[in-house]
Amino acid sequence: LIVLGDFNSKVGSASSQADSYGGMLGSHGVGSRNAEGEELLSFCTAHRLRVTNTFFRHRAARKLSWCSPMAVAAQQQQQHRSPTAGLHCLDYILVRGQWLSSVHDCWVCRNANPGWEVSDHHPVLAKVRLHLKQQQLSGQTVHHGPTDRPLPH
Repeated sequence: LIVLGDFNSKVGSASSQADSYGGMLGSHGVGSRNAEGEELLSFCTAHRLRVTNTFFRHRAARKLSWCSPMAVAAQQQQQHRSPTAGLHCLDYILVRGQWLSSVHDCWVCRNANPGWEVSDHHPVLAKVRLHLKQQQLSGQTVHHGPTDRPLPH
């Protein structure tokens, strides 16, 4: 199971194992957590999902997926002090815990479409490598994922 989208929530990062929501959150998140972030982490806990964005070390610009309209205006007038001012991480890629080892990287692509101003969100990308096994069971091919459990028919 892979869930991706604009969750309009800030999950921050896990500063300790106790703060990681049972391993759902990594230590490389950015910013602070808000109420929507708490809700997203509760959802992740209920469905055994990991917030992949928080498990990989990147510079701040590669973690921040949304730019506030005020920051865009300031950038256009060159009034900002920091290249990450007004940027937040609101978009996430969530995977089931057993698939986290298949995700090799997750980052925000800030230059995906230069000059394309349809959205104030930057795309979040992930590099995923799946190693699926094939087994023959009673004349039937069954594909298995990382947990080696048969998939439902």
